Amino acid sequence: MEINYIKLGITLFLAFASYKGIEAYFAGQLINETTRSMELSRQLQVDAQQAQLMRFKQEDENRQKSSKIRENYLNSLPSKPKAVSKKQAAIRKTNDETCSYWTKKYKELKSDYNKNMKQSACNRASND
Repeated sequence: MEINYIKLGITLFLAFASYKGIEAYFAGQLINETTRSMELSRQLQVDAQQAQLMRFKQEDENRQKSSKIRENYLNSLPSKPKAVSKKQAAIRKTNDETCSYWTKKYKELKSDYNKNMKQSACNRASND
């Protein structure tokens, strides 16, 4: 029995080429799937950031509304001369400045720490 080396060589070459082609196909599929997964993950992150931004804006609007309501209420009260000591006035001024500072810092960098500090400072200022 004679072995035809040319036919054997062609057969081995075609088998190897087919294997590499199939391997390349599945590698491409894997890359496509990974790319889709990464795009979906990125879109989810963008959506979450937009939702968080909307919550922050809503909270800010609510604070502004409540501040206006409080101001209107205080303006509607009969005016009496208030006896405020210099010490109380200094405390109020310091609390207002601290609230303004943390509000500014929070607008620059929206971190949980800045948010908590702003809420704490503004609560103190509003309780004066």
